[in-house]
Amino acid sequence: MQTLNDFLLMREDLAFKISKLNGILGRLGLRDRIETLELLEDQCHNARFRVLIAGEFKRGKSCLVNSMLGASVLPMKVAPCTTTISEVCYGELPKLTITANHDTFEADFENRFQYCTIQGHNELPEEQKPIHKVQIEFPTSVCSKSIMLIDSPGLNEDWSRTQTSLREIAQADVLMLVLSCEMALSQSEQLFIQSHLQPYQDRLFFLWNRADAIWDRPAEETALKARSDKHLSKYSEHIYFVSAREGLLGKLQQDNAKWAKSNIPKVLNEMEQFLVEKQTKNKLERFWQQIMQISTYTLFQLIPRMEFLLQRSTEELAEYQEKN
Repeated sequence: MQTLNDFLLMREDLAFKISKLNGILGRLGLRDRIETLELLEDQCHNARFRVLIAGEFKRGKSCLVNSMLGASVLPMKVAPCTTTISEVCYGELPKLTITANHDTFEADFENRFQYCTIQGHNELPEEQKPIHKVQIEFPTSVCSKSIMLIDSPGLNEDWSRTQTSLREIAQADVLMLVLSCEMALSQSEQLFIQSHLQPYQDRLFFLWNRADAIWDRPAEETALKARSDKHLSKYSEHIYFVSAREGLLGKLQQDNAKWAKSNIPKVLNEMEQFLVEKQTKNKLERFWQQIMQISTYTLFQLIPRMEFLLQRSTEELAEYQEKN
């Protein structure tokens, strides 16, 4: 498997095999197995890589997601802003789905900021609180490759919101921790990495955002890179200096030079390569395993049992039914 397009082809081939097996079991009248396979086929069609953007507030996480998307999809503010998990995946048309109070409903896409932000959340009617998740579909190339970008609440700002981010960290296929070149790695960030992220070093990316603040300051750039190597290189080899702001402007202004200088394209390319090399097998393996389990059951238990019953007389069948 060389690219994420190869993954998409394999995923659809697996879904086709599940559908074919479902048809065989349907002709055999195995309703419970049919329902299991229908659910499995749907999960296979929708299998995506979860790329989580995490970090303390004022690090530019939402701006980074927007830069990757190439559009202003999520709200961006200086004050703590993101109040819940916001998932962005591919859709032909923009769509907003809200999960709140154990209920799921669609909302006007233009009102998405109200559901995503702390201030907007406070203005919602009581029947729409609390918001557990905001799901956005958007026509963007990065998500068309079966990637879901997940924006999370700021770490170390509110414990309940930090817990929400910790749950997402455990499920992520790629974890991008966003730091700021203007703040040079706080003590709370160091403690969080040591306490919570060591189990996820195999999928951890460090992104130093706001690199444009040091582009013309070589001494500061050298010092920050030395600090980064000292504190972060033991956790991951994936360390990048980016400018989410310049990347988003480059996309909005169709300025390829600005987009390239932001270093966001490099991050996206290396993230995709990481997914191809490290995560595609894990993402599809459970579908293979369940197909094999159901196929083995059908071939070596169900079909021999049916053949046995078809060869019995009416009296033998009645006796067999009484015993079983």
